[in-house]
Amino acid sequence: MEVQLNRKDINERWGITIKENFGATYVAKLVPGTPAGSSGLEIGDVITHVNSKDLRTHGKRQVLEIIRQLRSMSMKFERSKDSSKKPPTEEGAVVFISSSFEEDAATPPKIAREESGKIAKKRGRPAGSAKKSSKLKLVKPKTSQPIMKTMLEQLAESSDSENEQSTKNADVELEHQQTRREKLKERKTSTSLKKSKKAKSRTPSITTFDCPPPLEDCSFISPCYVAKSPHIDPYSWEEENPYKQMKNGEVKNNGNTIKITENNPLDHLAKCAEVELTKIAEDNAKKCESLQASLLEQEIVIDELKKARLEERRKIDEAEFKNKQTTRAYKSLQLSSRLEIQKIKEDLKREKTKNTELQEKYSEMKDAQDSVCKELSKTRSDLKKALANAEASKQTRAEAVSKATELMLLLQTDEC
Repeated sequence: MEVQLNRKDINERWGITIKENFGATYVAKLVPGTPAGSSGLEIGDVITHVNSKDLRTHGKRQVLEIIRQLRSMSMKFERSKDSSKKPPTEEGAVVFISSSFEEDAATPPKIAREESGKIAKKRGRPAGSAKKSSKLKLVKPKTSQPIMKTMLEQLAESSDSENEQSTKNADVELEHQQTRREKLKERKTSTSLKKSKKAKSRTPSITTFDCPPPLEDCSFISPCYVAKSPHIDPYSWEEENPYKQMKNGEVKNNGNTIKITENNPLDHLAKCAEVELTKIAEDNAKKCESLQASLLEQEIVIDELKKARLEERRKIDEAEFKNKQTTRAYKSLQLSSRLEIQKIKEDLKREKTKNTELQEKYSEMKDAQDSVCKELSKTRSDLKKALANAEASKQTRAEAVSKATELMLLLQTDEC
């Protein structure tokens, strides 16, 4: 297929954007109301020839340079049936949706994000949730009009994608930091418990029959208890434990009964355990409060950082847009300066041809003047010669007249 394109001036835009894919240059965008937009081209057409010049082996930049230098061109293109090289439109776009949900009824599922031709990743609940699961859905939009994106929309999309990537990286780093902190806390707690157990095992336990032994020494009886009751073997505590055999305030040990009415050791152990449990619960509550406060502070800091990053990204996008505008203006100025230079060169050529013509005419006039001068010099010399001859003839005549007069006078005198 072939199309003829014409524009009034070189500064006028063709209204076509070209992209390269697998070595072939194809039409990616057309601006309506321009020569290319009203020529019959469509998005996805592969450009093969321009003015009978094969462009299938040329790159994108070479094709653009060739097209920019032309004022009128005949373009040959191939229109493929499949739409693999065409940009995504709303009709043929496949939208991937990832949604995260949980079984907790208190926290509703997060809203899924839809993006044309992309997978929108959304994180679920942070570490510590009951169950997580992600699903992918395929959605086709209803409209059939192609998506025409401006420069600002493309910049906004690129900034959004970069912001999402930065936020994801920040979330991953925070998760890693939280896991590391939890592991460090677990290690510290385990080491502290081991140290406390070693210290307790090293310190000798001093117990009496009235006060029960500590929980760690329940596997054997202390030497103080053996001193008061020598009939008990210290290593037979688990087998013949008087606290376990106690019934109705009495202890039966090998047939001997000992009354225990005051300071029941099991009650004392239960009270000690309750006190320790309450202390542990209070410590845990304090730790939870401190952790929640630190998490809130971290979230506030993260929000501020995100806002700062968004502002910086917006400034960068504005600067890039301004740079693109300046580059376009610079290129247009370059084109205009080139045109002006070409015009000046043509004027200089014309003036040079005029000067050569004038020089030729001047040389001809000079030759004519030289010839005239030569002729005048010849005539002058001839006139001088004629004047000299006339003067000589006058002198001869005068001499002849004078001689004649003398002769006449002589004759007259002779007659007299």
